[in-house]
Amino acid sequence: MPSPDPDRRLPPAARVPSPDPDRRLPPAARVPSPDPDRRLPPAARVPSPDPDRRLPPAARVPSPQELLAPSELHVPVGPWANWAMGAACAGGSGYARIHVRDPRVAASAGAFSLAYLFAGGLVAGGHPRLGHDLGTVLSLGLLGAAVPTARATFDAPYAVAMSAAGGLSMYANFLKSYLLRRQGQQEREQGAK
Repeated sequence: MPSPDPDRRLPPAARVPSPDPDRRLPPAARVPSPDPDRRLPPAARVPSPDPDRRLPPAARVPSPQELLAPSELHVPVGPWANWAMGAACAGGSGYARIHVRDPRVAASAGAFSLAYLFAGGLVAGGHPRLGHDLGTVLSLGLLGAAVPTARATFDAPYAVAMSAAGGLSMYANFLKSYLLRRQGQQEREQGAK
């Protein structure tokens, strides 16, 4: 039976150290190295353009292109975001009517509530881009109506709460609308090829 170690018959001083630590193992028992250059001396190794290539996939830092890929990025903004804003505006309408005692503010909050509910219905009904576009416009309108009041009177929890909710809703709806537009554009480009 041939020996797996060809240097076995040489004295220890005459043996050449092997760059392969697994050379004494049968090929089936060897562990593949994630570094293809490990058998080369350090001076002959080619520097990798990817500094994270030796890290496990969970520890890698994604590139900006990987972060913004619409197929990879899923923003869970469905009709519930618009419906929640509709419910918040309905609650704000009741608050404005009872505590602020301003029927004009209560009526505008009620109108925003109905419009948000309609936008959520569009998203749920199969028109997500139109629903998120409407949600973005409504959030901008809500910000335009609530921010000046919140800045003028810092003691108005209603205006501050509606400003914060409008800002969050605008961000979520705009991001989802943008991703849907970009995804549609990429599908059209792939269909044309």
